[in-house]
Amino acid sequence: MKLTAHSEFGKIHSLMIKPVAAAFRDESHLSAQWKALNYLSQPDFKDSSNEYERFY
Repeated sequence: MKLTAHSEFGKIHSLMIKPVAAAFRDESHLSAQWKALNYLSQPDFKDSSNEYERFY
């Protein structure tokens, strides 16, 4: 097994989440890229943005 710097065990001490607009840019860019990003289906940009705002 190849070792990485990431641990799959233990407590999460910090977490960084990229804002939706920075990750997906906009709806048209997301529509063109979601398959290449290996998503199972196209994420809903508006729902993702709303969820990020509630989380943050």
